[in-house]
Amino acid sequence: MQADHRSGMARIEMDNFQFIDGSWVVDPDAPTVAKGAKVPNPPYEPKIFPPRTYYDPELNQRETELFWPKVWTMAGRVSDVQEVGDYFTYELGPESFIIVRSDADTIKAFYNVCPHRGNRIAYNDIGHASDFTCSFHSWQFSLDGELKRITDEELFHPKVICDRPGLKEVRCESWGGFVFVNMDPDAVPLLDFLGCIPEHFAPYNLENFRIFKDYEIEFNTNWKTAVDAFIEVYHVHSLHPELEVLAETKRCQHDLLENGHSRTLVPEGLVSHRVEPRPNELNPALAVMLRQYGVDPADYDGPPDNVREYLIPYKRKWGEENGVDFSKLSDQQLKDLWNYHVFPNMTLNITESVCIVQRWIPHATDPLKCTYSVQTLFPLLNDPSKTLLDITNQATDSEFVTMDPDNRPPKVRTTDGMDLGYVLNQDIEQLQFQQKGIRSRSFDGMRFSYQEVRIPHYWAEMERYISGEK
Repeated sequence: MQADHRSGMARIEMDNFQFIDGSWVVDPDAPTVAKGAKVPNPPYEPKIFPPRTYYDPELNQRETELFWPKVWTMAGRVSDVQEVGDYFTYELGPESFIIVRSDADTIKAFYNVCPHRGNRIAYNDIGHASDFTCSFHSWQFSLDGELKRITDEELFHPKVICDRPGLKEVRCESWGGFVFVNMDPDAVPLLDFLGCIPEHFAPYNLENFRIFKDYEIEFNTNWKTAVDAFIEVYHVHSLHPELEVLAETKRCQHDLLENGHSRTLVPEGLVSHRVEPRPNELNPALAVMLRQYGVDPADYDGPPDNVREYLIPYKRKWGEENGVDFSKLSDQQLKDLWNYHVFPNMTLNITESVCIVQRWIPHATDPLKCTYSVQTLFPLLNDPSKTLLDITNQATDSEFVTMDPDNRPPKVRTTDGMDLGYVLNQDIEQLQFQQKGIRSRSFDGMRFSYQEVRIPHYWAEMERYISGEK
């Protein structure tokens, strides 16, 4: 054991895992940060964080006015606007947007507001149109937002309509098959905002993934309360103990990235080191992981903790057979699940064969509510009849599914968290209890551990926007 005087923590080496700067290092030999090397985190500031930000209406209004209009947020997938005239709508607090492919090479975004009297223009989640017509008084607009028609125009005074008001455009840029919007015309370009994330995700070819499931639920939790839970694994051993049989829940690597982004590297294909005594036999969940890549569990004679290493060549073979390019993925990227927080309200849980996209949207007026959306994305296979493993629940044989790449599933709005899967429903139920406790006069504030260091990291970035520093 060696003392690390910069962070006040000890350096520990154990079972090829190192503990440095308050974080485990999953692969000490990783060549670059993009391939999993540890990012040196800044010194942790030990303090108690006030809880008002999770419920105070005044602070919520401050976010609405000073934060959300200046930050890039993910609106949807490029695959939903493949043809000219394809569009989808996106809600962000009190605002609504239309994202449309206006010509073969251009995707545009507009406020979903008629300049006549403020009516919403588009009501569908996803649709196709040759133009946009307001349902209230039939004003009409082209796909590029220009005013085409004012019904009974001769009855308007010319001064009222001389500016020929069209749909107001907002910044719209794409990365990795995702469409982002930003209400600030002076915002930095999206790729600058994302920093190192595009480089990290380049080997996965996210633009070739398609939506398999698309669910949305509103529940009684502040959006930050929800984000916090999904960017730390500290709770997993207690709230999701069924996951400890297939993934690490303690010795994970936490990296703080630029612009408020962060990541946790979660070793998969082993039993969590929280579990004692260490198991000697293969459990059913690890057996499912072996079957996913064509390995008969009966043929595996190694220890449970070696499944993640054992599967590497089988995963590469699976990729070749199914037309999925794993050639640029490192061995660590093939072994583990990488959880990225794309500041401020999006996470990507990525493996070689699935990406779980999660997003939390603030309620338009109530800081005690948010809208939680979950999409499961799969890579396109050369044979659609081949099965993939949906990891929104614990790995079981019932989670092997097939995807029809030509039919996008509908967005399902539900009030039953179980529709998202029992693991995610555990979070939904727990967070609503936490939200109630946060408001108690007895609660002094948040006390974050090193396993939760990603939370104050994004809080600090939020404050930079709200204070006007960004």
